[in-house]
Amino acid sequence: GLMEYERVTQRPSHFYLKVKLYSESSTETMNTTVMKTALLGSMKLLYGVVGASRPFDILSFDAATSILLIRVHRDDLSNVSTALTIISVCQGRSVSLSLLGTFGSLASAANEPRQFDPSRYESSSS
Repeated sequence: GLMEYERVTQRPSHFYLKVKLYSESSTETMNTTVMKTALLGSMKLLYGVVGASRPFDILSFDAATSILLIRVHRDDLSNVSTALTIISVCQGRSVSLSLLGTFGSLASAANEPRQFDPSRYESSSS
């Protein structure tokens, strides 16, 4: 009904993950395509072909700060977050990824005044 519709629309449909890439060597040759390939491989390993087919977007990769911004549908938030943590090699180099924050909008992810709390949007009646 209408109440249910209103409750759903209050939650963002997408979340933005801010991720730090750590590497033993230069990240200059890393880019969004390379990182998407690594994340897709990780998703496939964890969740199979169907899991890897879930859409996500790597919006940016800043080589200077080694920060990635990833947009993901709210239903895939935990899967993508988990898949990020198991990436250990990228372009033949040892890497690790650390989730800096989860945000409800691109503006808040870019400005990062505070961490976003998805539980604020969870329904208390479910």
